Amino acid sequence: MAGFRVGVLSEKLRSSFLKVNRLSEAEIVAGCQGGERQCQDALVKIFAPYLFTICKRYTKNSYLADDALQETFIRVFKYIKNYKGQGDLRAWLRKVAITTSLQTIQHPTYRDYQDLDDWESAELPVAVSQFSAEEILELIEKLPEGYRTVFNLYVIDGYQHREIAELLQISESASRSQLARARKYLIQLLTTNE
Repeated sequence: MAGFRVGVLSEKLRSSFLKVNRLSEAEIVAGCQGGERQCQDALVKIFAPYLFTICKRYTKNSYLADDALQETFIRVFKYIKNYKGQGDLRAWLRKVAITTSLQTIQHPTYRDYQDLDDWESAELPVAVSQFSAEEILELIEKLPEGYRTVFNLYVIDGYQHREIAELLQISESASRSQLARARKYLIQLLTTNE
């Protein structure tokens, strides 16, 4: 499960869009930095599906994901002038989407973290290989918010517990505990959906 990555389809869409519009990624970024509407539209069309999947993984429902995505693009266009083209644009956009999604769910209205002290860990069953990526994402969406957030950060996005603790303003032990609980919960979901 640790190697599971989302976004292959959006990579194909990105390549085909760049070919059809004959704009390079660098030209789109330069246009966005200059405030050109056409380049901003191109950036949204290329990356919105990919960024939406990231936002949805953290926010659980489409309404919050839409809000997080919109806020992500607001921030992207506000700060793109600081993007120097060093490093992958997609990685920079992903980081903005994750940070924005986390801030969305940390808003007092949506935050319901529990400081857990259960260090129990659980292994995912072999049956997980029988599920498609979409089915696995649907199961992840069923996790309680705190579990889902830590699970996404650790398993899917590759963050370490120290980084998760800083991002979510929780202790490292709470991060480990929420991951263990998320795994245990996923096992229950997987065994009931077999």
